[in-house]
Amino acid sequence: MEPADRLIRNYRLHGGRDKTSIYIVDGLMLDCGAPRMRRKVEGILKTHVIEQAALSHYHEQHSGNAALLNEKGITPYLSAKGIEQLKDGFPQQLLYRRWAYGTPATARFQPMPGEIKTRRLVLQVIPTPGHTDDHVCFYEPNEQWLFAGDLYMGSYFLYSKREENIHTLIRSYETLKALPIKVMYCSHIGAISDPQFILENKWFSLSSYRDIITTMKNRGMGYERIRKALKFKEGWLAVLTQGDKAKSNFINSVLRDDPK
Repeated sequence: MEPADRLIRNYRLHGGRDKTSIYIVDGLMLDCGAPRMRRKVEGILKTHVIEQAALSHYHEQHSGNAALLNEKGITPYLSAKGIEQLKDGFPQQLLYRRWAYGTPATARFQPMPGEIKTRRLVLQVIPTPGHTDDHVCFYEPNEQWLFAGDLYMGSYFLYSKREENIHTLIRSYETLKALPIKVMYCSHIGAISDPQFILENKWFSLSSYRDIITTMKNRGMGYERIRKALKFKEGWLAVLTQGDKAKSNFINSVLRDDPK
């Protein structure tokens, strides 16, 4: 019998300026790329027997070729909140997202189960909201693999997306860093072989910023004073994305969202 890690194939796809990984795990496709990656995904489907598919969340790079999967007789799993988000088709996109990813066609999904069985593996579905409300990760406890979707995306805090909830994101890190994990598979970085330290470090960074902002808020400081105190300066990315990817979103989430 071949080693378990031979069951994983990582396809690093390029579409526009985006780089996203699709993972094939023992006949299970995890995420399906952006619409601009359709031809590359079609090539993957021709070279693998895909029996089922599951999506970490609704964003275009992860659900964007669900209609193509439907054409191949596959109805991908998506969490209930994700299905609700896409029930009337993909939400209106900001200009940079339409340019970078394309607009997904309306597709069919089925509710995400608590675990997904393949021929040799059982992946637990772990709700990890924060990046989006519907985000989930997939964990194989025997092999101690974590397929982390967009939960991680790098050690350093560069920006937050407008829809992110920092309080729930930090709680999701607390959930995952308690797990025994040998390898973490990130959608935008690839395989990470020291995930315990990586997750702990990112959790510490995010929670430290969160606690500082909360303390300032409790002292009566508003957004502008907090931004100046933290020396958060926006770069070209905030302009290009119409503020969708900006440091200011981190402050706004801490001030706006329910910490409970």
